[in-house]
Amino acid sequence: MNKKDTGILNSPIILAFISGIMWALAFPPFPLGFLAFFMLVFLWQAIKNVDTGFQAIKVGYLWGLVGSFGTLWWVFLPTLPGMIAMIIYLPLFSALYVWIHYIVARKHPRLAIVFSPIFLVAIEFLRSSGKLGFPWINLSYTMTGYPVLIQFADIFGAFGISLWVAMINACIYFLFVKPLKWEFFVSAAVLLGLVFGAFGYGVHKMHRDIEGTTLRIALLQGNIDPYEKWTPKMRRMNAKIYSDMIRSVGSDIDLCILPETATACYHRTKRSMFSPLVEAVEEIGVPTLMGTLDFDDNDKNRYFNSAILVMPDGSYKQQYNKIQ
Repeated sequence: MNKKDTGILNSPIILAFISGIMWALAFPPFPLGFLAFFMLVFLWQAIKNVDTGFQAIKVGYLWGLVGSFGTLWWVFLPTLPGMIAMIIYLPLFSALYVWIHYIVARKHPRLAIVFSPIFLVAIEFLRSSGKLGFPWINLSYTMTGYPVLIQFADIFGAFGISLWVAMINACIYFLFVKPLKWEFFVSAAVLLGLVFGAFGYGVHKMHRDIEGTTLRIALLQGNIDPYEKWTPKMRRMNAKIYSDMIRSVGSDIDLCILPETATACYHRTKRSMFSPLVEAVEEIGVPTLMGTLDFDDNDKNRYFNSAILVMPDGSYKQQYNKIQ
């Protein structure tokens, strides 16, 4: 292994804490997404200065704890127990990632940095999968402020964006720790390719001519308190608000879109709340996409956050259920 750096600024705890803070600040609403390009540099330096696998796990958990709390603290508004559970559970994946990096770095420190982006995305995929899947804190979402740089998501998806961000971190790491050595020049070339490749593709995609018919779309968002939305009184008021909004747009549009769970009910069982929306669609004669709740006919305990397309004749055969 490499010789450990000493001093308070090279303390694994402090470096992991700094990296976690950068992780949190890189997410919206802060306009600091660029911090994501440097956060792993601090974390990898922290891993370099740990002595045991158990210490690496503790550093990784601290990193994940700070990052998770910094991005998800607001969840306490709807559910304090849920927020506490998330910030205790999610850092376990961060600890696993840091431990894997540490194990590889013990014998191959350079290869650990090279392959760490792959390790990270693999852990993100694991954290995003299954019944407890949670992709909200994936690195890719730090890039929402730079749309021109992430257009290649149409090819590689969100995990491809995370890999790209982590690879930029790896290049920057070598620029700092291997000045004017061969790793420096290789990293500089790869970094330029990553940045300008993404930028060039983004410019091409965002400025290309789009063929097809122009659609006139109305986006409707009612000013409804989410904490009162599900009360019996407010659910009926919700139906009135959205049906009035649908009527207000008139027929001079091609598509009307309502938000997630706009119906505030299981549309197949609460006809009294759902019918006003369908009637409004029939009146204006415009297809309307609306969020609703639904369930599995074969298993009533399996329910979905869904979207349905209500047609001008009142039918709604087209439906999408969220995967989870």
